[in-house]
Amino acid sequence: MSYDQAATIPLACTTAYLGMYNATPYGLGLVSPAHARDHHENTPFLVIGGSSSVGQFVIQLAKASGFSPIITTSSAIHEANLLSLGATHVLDRHLAVDTLKEEIHKITRSPIHLVFDAISAKNTQHVAMSLLSPGGNLVVVREPIFQSGFNEKTISAVLALKHVPQNIQLLRSLWANMANLLEDGTIKPIKVEVVPGGLDGVRGGLERLEEQTVSGVKLVVHPQETLLPYN
Repeated sequence: MSYDQAATIPLACTTAYLGMYNATPYGLGLVSPAHARDHHENTPFLVIGGSSSVGQFVIQLAKASGFSPIITTSSAIHEANLLSLGATHVLDRHLAVDTLKEEIHKITRSPIHLVFDAISAKNTQHVAMSLLSPGGNLVVVREPIFQSGFNEKTISAVLALKHVPQNIQLLRSLWANMANLLEDGTIKPIKVEVVPGGLDGVRGGLERLEEQTVSGVKLVVHPQETLLPYN
């Protein structure tokens, strides 16, 4: 694994891990594969934004936890990659909510009680809440726009900081096991795009993120390639 690939893991994987395995209202409260593999087998799991950096790690962790089917929304161009990571079904993110419901119903007749919105924009949160069954739990990675209890649904929000008290033990467990998870292929680094120009390229990278022209890759900067001195 290259340094660039390794750089894709810490924040995105930490966010995915905490969102899945932290207790409500900080996560979905699931059983970590570090404690029990395949604990959640035969249970459907929905990921909104599977091709995002966080979404790709959520899919891998959902597979390790035994979820099936693992359904995700994404642009069709990323379908092959997401299937290789563990998704069982990839649905076009541009589909209307009613169409998404119909497609999910074709895949499973079980209620969707677990949704991870790896994008958490206002529009994706609306989609996620529409697809979540009553009594279910939605986890978001930004400020939630719904209150927990809305339509009998629980909303959790992940805060991926290592010093937050509710995160400490989970992150110790994750990183103590990370080498094994990488060696056995449970966790794979995601695709990388190196932004040229070192630190001088950060602004352009951020602008691309704001314009939503980055898809399926993690932007990585090499500070040592910076041309202008920073004092």
